Amino acid sequence: MQKKKKKPTPNTATTFQEEPPIKLKPHHENVNEQIEGYTKDLKRYISRERFAHSLEVAKLSKKIAEFYTYENIENAYIAGLLHDVAKDMSFEEHLNLANKYSYKYSLSELDSPATLHAPIGRLLAQHQFGIENPEILLAIAHHTTGRPNMCLLEKIVYLADIVDAGKKVEHALRVKKLVYSDLDAALCLTAKETIRNLLDRDKIICEKSLECYNFYNKLLQERAS
Repeated sequence: MQKKKKKPTPNTATTFQEEPPIKLKPHHENVNEQIEGYTKDLKRYISRERFAHSLEVAKLSKKIAEFYTYENIENAYIAGLLHDVAKDMSFEEHLNLANKYSYKYSLSELDSPATLHAPIGRLLAQHQFGIENPEILLAIAHHTTGRPNMCLLEKIVYLADIVDAGKKVEHALRVKKLVYSDLDAALCLTAKETIRNLLDRDKIICEKSLECYNFYNKLLQERAS
């Protein structure tokens, strides 16, 4: 029988290995120049396959934002583009970055390590890419688990990520149909199916995922009553 690796307690990771520095982006008047810079730098963090996925999520996020007349569709594109910036990093790298940027991760996140790339991605977007817009940062941070009472941009990126999964995720097509008619119903379905999938695989469910489902399930029930 293999011995289980000792799980680190919150914020006791090993010494952080400094990542290659990226110059923070100045506030260009031309947002297309910013996006071009973000796109170029993103390639340094993720695989080609992940990069292709990120481009598609960016396009979908922009499309959904336009449909719902979100006030800044470029921000939707940027949030979708950078949502998986930390996805290809190791668990140890996530912990080291959390310590470097003083992120207080929870025991629930340690029990569900696949979710940790989202808040760590927010830290990278803020500190390495120079992103300051709070809605972009929130959308990156919660694109995996969701959370109660998400802002419009958070909902957009959360759902765009699932929709792009297509045939890889069984409920993706059902979500795609709901995205352009009822965002909250699409959110509830996504959270529910995510939890179901984790249960089927005997995985730990992060408390944020449960909170997200409970919030939107209750919201739909109240709407129906």
